[in-house]
Amino acid sequence: MNKNTRIFILNGTMTAETNLALSYMKDQWDKEKRAMLPIGADGQPFYPASGILGAWRRSAMSAIAEARQSKGIQHPIGLAGYITQVLGGLSFDSKNDAENRPLAVQAMRNERPMESLFGSARMSAKLGVSHATLKIPLKDKAEDRRGRVEKDILEFRGVRTGRDFQQDANKLDFFSPVEVEKMVEFMDNQAAAIDDLRPLELQKTALKKEERVMKAIQSRNPEEQERLEFVLNEISEIDQQIKDTNEAAGNQLQMPYAGYQYFAKGTVFEHRIKIINPSEKELNVLLAALRYFSIEPRLGGHANHECGWVKFHWNVSVREGLTPARPLGSIDIDLENGLKITDGGQGHLDLINLNAEQAMDAGFLPESDYVLDGLTLSKEQAKEEKEAAKAEKTLARAKVKAEKDTIKAERDKTRARAQEEKEAAKASRNVGQ
Repeated sequence: MNKNTRIFILNGTMTAETNLALSYMKDQWDKEKRAMLPIGADGQPFYPASGILGAWRRSAMSAIAEARQSKGIQHPIGLAGYITQVLGGLSFDSKNDAENRPLAVQAMRNERPMESLFGSARMSAKLGVSHATLKIPLKDKAEDRRGRVEKDILEFRGVRTGRDFQQDANKLDFFSPVEVEKMVEFMDNQAAAIDDLRPLELQKTALKKEERVMKAIQSRNPEEQERLEFVLNEISEIDQQIKDTNEAAGNQLQMPYAGYQYFAKGTVFEHRIKIINPSEKELNVLLAALRYFSIEPRLGGHANHECGWVKFHWNVSVREGLTPARPLGSIDIDLENGLKITDGGQGHLDLINLNAEQAMDAGFLPESDYVLDGLTLSKEQAKEEKEAAKAEKTLARAKVKAEKDTIKAERDKTRARAQEEKEAAKASRNVGQ
């Protein structure tokens, strides 16, 4: 950084227009397989920056790719480009440029503004996006008229049922008699399975409670340890019985949802963005991403429960060198109005927006200005790397074979030595007789 550094600063809010949940992987479940919200060091839940950045990064790629398709480029991106630009997944691995890496990276920044803006394994990001943190911490929420503390975090739990035909028998008219018989048999099996499962589930619940108590005590008494082992075995056997019952009955139509936590509709988050020394092309990419995202401003998971609609508002300022930040205007995103850019009267934001719209209208061409592909190798370089990989694989195989031959030779020597000793001992016994 130096006195010519230019930093765009966006300070504002993100508001949940509907309930807001995350898209979860299994490692984010709790012991009961509930999808939990992340908790920060301050003990407050937050919406992670990665979820916001990921949505914008994919929006940028879609915006540029669709703009190019509108100009007749049928397939504007390859797999390597998608992995690099959207997932940031290819590392910098060019032997020829290893000594000039800073210059090589700078050249790639000029050719790949999207990768330069969002970052990848081979270059740092110019765009910084904060976690969305609660504007009003949970402990400071006001009480309602009944004296109950309002909550930002709520939890969904429910049961998926298969009572369609019990609730409306007319639906059976849609099926042939043969299919009706199949359905009746299926529903009978379901009902029988539920009756069989209910006592098993109750028994398992009681055993799990006993297990938690015994583990909390951590007794070294042999009898209590033996009892704990018995409880664990019983739980395991019940789980197997439940599994067998479900398999015998077919797919369960009535089953509990694992559940998930979510931020309530109307929750307001503080949110910040900083862009350091962006080029005009990088600003074009950012505005293209925000404009495309504004078509469907939605984050996270559980869209089938109408979760995830959000709106953003940022006040925009810029700081240049050692001078204090000066305001430029504001940016808003919501479902009703899309992307709205309000210039502060200096024309700066209007100019940035105009350049971005012109780049979009031109399909982000020429293509060399907005490279979407990954690190491209010439045919000669690709051939050299392929031959080098083949030679490396051959050498590895030779090493493995040599190690095996050495082990076999040592084994043969050991066996021969043992045989000689055995024969010598036998000869010695014969002489003694």
